[in-house]
Amino acid sequence: MLIDELKEMGKNLSSKRANFTSPKLSKLRRRNAVKSAYASVREASKLMNEYMLQGKYFDGTDTKYIEMSGESLSDIVSKIQQSDPNFGLYDMSFFGGWFVADYNVTAEVRSLI
Repeated sequence: MLIDELKEMGKNLSSKRANFTSPKLSKLRRRNAVKSAYASVREASKLMNEYMLQGKYFDGTDTKYIEMSGESLSDIVSKIQQSDPNFGLYDMSFFGGWFVADYNVTAEVRSLI
């Protein structure tokens, strides 16, 4: 191709891009999309303010697995202590964090018992 032909092709493509319009959404579909977006943001903001705790502990007879969320680590540990009097007497392993349980928090859990 010659340089002139390439320039002409570039002009044609740019004019086609300028005239392109995205497909129109109906009012119902637009409203549903907006509702869904707001609901997703609301759910994500709730999860960002929750502490997640995952792990396991031995209560003397069997191993119990925990996957809980709460306002803080101390809040979750107190809930577990209220539900199981043998919590913390034996071996345990926990991961925790805000939004995602990705840090080893076993030592912090032991200090809260």
